[in-house]
Amino acid sequence: MFKILRNVIVAFTSGSKGGTGKSTLSVLTTILLSAVLDGKKILLIDFGEHGNSTRMILKHPEPPFLTDFLKGNIKAIGRYRLKIGRIESKFFMIPNLGKIQKLSNIEIMLKKISRIFDYII
Repeated sequence: MFKILRNVIVAFTSGSKGGTGKSTLSVLTTILLSAVLDGKKILLIDFGEHGNSTRMILKHPEPPFLTDFLKGNIKAIGRYRLKIGRIESKFFMIPNLGKIQKLSNIEIMLKKISRIFDYII
């Protein structure tokens, strides 16, 4: 039997190389985890400077965005519901649409929200 872990952070990276599937893997992991682990709080954070994960999910993204979250605005975390066929996913997301100027606050903010979410992608 598999053990369900709590407070897990999953990151897909490939340096600064584009087109390697980071956004696609992040979005699919979020959708699948939220569909399979009903009742668990799943958060997707789009760290990509082009906002590819955001654009895959949201047709017309509106603020607040990741930059607002990094300034301490917890309200930048939005709640979303996505239905594909009979599969329904409910998850949270911090969208992004531009280059992130300052990441110095990220560790503090991740510590704050890691108490709230079961999985952060």
